[in-house]
Amino acid sequence: MKTKQLLAALVVALVSTASALAHGEVELGPNGGRLVEFGESNPIHAEFVVKDGNFVIGLYDEEARKEIPVADQELTVIERSSGTKLTIEKKDGKWSLPKPAGKDFWLVLQLRDKPGAKAKNARLHYDETICPECSAQEWICKCTEMNKPKK
Repeated sequence: MKTKQLLAALVVALVSTASALAHGEVELGPNGGRLVEFGESNPIHAEFVVKDGNFVIGLYDEEARKEIPVADQELTVIERSSGTKLTIEKKDGKWSLPKPAGKDFWLVLQLRDKPGAKAKNARLHYDETICPECSAQEWICKCTEMNKPKK
């Protein structure tokens, strides 16, 4: 009898884990883009939005509500599979960089608060596969957001 209960609990845990991993617990920013968190204490958030074939990246405070204009901060972005460092431009208080070719890739990110400061690292998985539940691309899938309790 205990074996059946244990197996049932294991199945429930596996299904819950698979569901959470499928959408990667994506956080969406104020503009509907993907949020990436840099740092553990007082983290800075970067919101990635695709516009006209480019990533437009804005910085936000630890609650991802107040925009922080890009000034002395330095961002390095590397496309993981090729190791290519992407060219970034500062424009209107944000960063802009061409979206790499492909529909599924990883970006490795390094943010420095100022030149010479210690880098804070993050990763972004870009995946254009369409989510069957919300019809958004997986990298900005809203399913996790929709199922969160309202504050």
